[in-house]
Amino acid sequence: MYNKYMCYCENSDATLGKSIADAENKIPQVDSSIKESVAMKKQLDADVKEAQTSRADAKDTIAKATALREKESKAFAATKSELDSNIGALSKAIPAIEKGMSGAFLQTNAAAVLRQISLSADMIPADRDMLTSFLSASGEYVPKSQEIVGILKTLKDEMEKDLSDATGAEDSAIASFDSLVASKKKEIEALTKAIESKSARIGSLGVKIAEMENDLEDTQESLADDKAFPKDMSTNCDLKKSEWAEYKRVEALELVALADTIKVLNDDDALELFKKTLPSSASSSFVQMKVSQGSMRQHALNILKVTHKKQQKSDPRLDFIEMAMHGGKIGFDKIIKMIDGLVVDLKKEQDTDDEKKTYCLAELDKSEDKHKGLELDISDLNKAIADEEESIATLKLACERSQCPNRSLQDDA
Repeated sequence: MYNKYMCYCENSDATLGKSIADAENKIPQVDSSIKESVAMKKQLDADVKEAQTSRADAKDTIAKATALREKESKAFAATKSELDSNIGALSKAIPAIEKGMSGAFLQTNAAAVLRQISLSADMIPADRDMLTSFLSASGEYVPKSQEIVGILKTLKDEMEKDLSDATGAEDSAIASFDSLVASKKKEIEALTKAIESKSARIGSLGVKIAEMENDLEDTQESLADDKAFPKDMSTNCDLKKSEWAEYKRVEALELVALADTIKVLNDDDALELFKKTLPSSASSSFVQMKVSQGSMRQHALNILKVTHKKQQKSDPRLDFIEMAMHGGKIGFDKIIKMIDGLVVDLKKEQDTDDEKKTYCLAELDKSEDKHKGLELDISDLNKAIADEEESIATLKLACERSQCPNRSLQDDA
């Protein structure tokens, strides 16, 4: 146990040194990744806020344009109704006057419409007076009928032109309104998709930042522990060395005491004393020696049986030693030699297993470092892909807003 502890004391510097170096290299990388992710999240938050504002503006623009269109549509409907009524009255008046039926015409509803036209229409005072006189006459109106027809035809042509212009303006306003609404709806749809996509990325970045912050905190704590551990380890190793030195000193004293005891027991005077204490000299001494040797053999066999029960797989070398002890023909010296040889073999096997374990741990560390490096590369590539996709979406959005006047910009997008 002392040798294993000292081995750890000697090799712990290399193990801890590698752990400390890895942590010192990892901390700046994780800290840099956290800062980049925080900056990206902040930019995405700003983009989402801007997109939400733009979407609200687009919806407000549609609402205002819709209200204005409804107002313009009502005004056009009123104008069209009035012009249609006036044109209809003129269309009835002109043929009637040309046929000399002005007296009958003045009694119709169309004449009432003409009277209203004579008051509101844009014409010179002379024409207005002539038309007013015509409409107010009681009886057939013969003089100046051609002039009245000319005035009415002029009014009709002007009203038809006004109606045509108003209809064209209405059609143009409808087309402009439809184009504006379609453009704004596409803009709203694109902004909504951008908001949803960036909101999802914001959520993922939030989770990633929290994980990286936890990883950074754990790494920093591990680094502090690794740096503090050698100080305690040095103290503990020195303590074990002093304890081991004291143990060896006491052991040496015990060995000296045992040697002195054996020397006393082997002395002739002691032998004579032992013989005097036994009831019968030869036979009793022989019996005691036999019983002692058998007990030792049985005790050793019991130890081997307990060892077999604890092992998951039987060791043929232990089986061979147990068989030799059951035989009773081989002396303890040879059995002890066999056991010592087995101990040496087991120690070699343990050393081989320790080397394999060290190699496996080192390979596992390499594989883990390589795995983490690949994960960082994948993360960087995913981030680059996301940035490029965002750039493409931004270019498409800009292209749709400006309806792609520049063909090269559309090609780039």
